[in-house]
Amino acid sequence: MGTNSRANAKANKVGDDYVHRTGVVVVGFDQAVERADDRDVWFQGLSVRPPTALRAEWLVVMRVNTEEQPVVAFHSAGTFAEALKGALERFENGSLVWKDDAYAAGS
Repeated sequence: MGTNSRANAKANKVGDDYVHRTGVVVVGFDQAVERADDRDVWFQGLSVRPPTALRAEWLVVMRVNTEEQPVVAFHSAGTFAEALKGALERFENGSLVWKDDAYAAGS
């Protein structure tokens, strides 16, 4: 196997690993949405914003309704996968900081 072939194989493995890890997080979000009903939380939206000139990291915005009111939480990280994974972990462990969602319909 030539040097280019080994480099291509390694790059493909890295890409495959990234896709797999990101896919696991997406499935985790799907499961978290289903389990959220048990916590009296109803997902209304999830958005991911890429880095910009003013913000160097990926930003995940989670919007949910609680029994009391609509709320929003934010999580950011250096990569798309890290941002999703961190947001999911923080949702699951209860460490997200929820704020009133001033942009929710009817707020």
